[in-house]
Amino acid sequence: WTAMTAKGVWKADYKNTPKGAVVLGYDDKLVKLWDKGTDVTPLSPSKGDPLLLVYSIAQSNEENNVVMEYVKESTNQSGISFTNFASTIGSYNRLSIDRNTVKANFKVLLIPFKYGEELPTISTVSNKTTITWKDGQKDVLDFAVDATNRSKVVVTRDGKEVVKSK
Repeated sequence: WTAMTAKGVWKADYKNTPKGAVVLGYDDKLVKLWDKGTDVTPLSPSKGDPLLLVYSIAQSNEENNVVMEYVKESTNQSGISFTNFASTIGSYNRLSIDRNTVKANFKVLLIPFKYGEELPTISTVSNKTTITWKDGQKDVLDFAVDATNRSKVVVTRDGKEVVKSK
């Protein structure tokens, strides 16, 4: 699983980031560097700055790393050419989930928060991922795969169903 990030977005230094996760932040000083890729030290956010926890849901026996990296592509055209872009991309910032798995079945939690807030505890057992918040609230994501190989999810909050995919 791979995503290119928006201008100015880079990994942020945050204590107690869960294994299998990365915290992203924004710095407007990085915007002008975006089209060349940004290989800088992690951002140092201040209290109240908006951040995003990117968490890869995986079984405990799966290798699970989320990586924010600067990528320098090298091809015969000195960049990657896309038909829907005006020019090639030679370097870029990439967020990727590096996982060895039998089948491609990626699930990613995106949790916005502000610097200084306590991150929830996240655990996965079988097909259920539990997010426990500081105030004791528990959100459970129960994943299932139907006969068409489509992932479905039911979300319960403190035992009450709040979302069910169709």
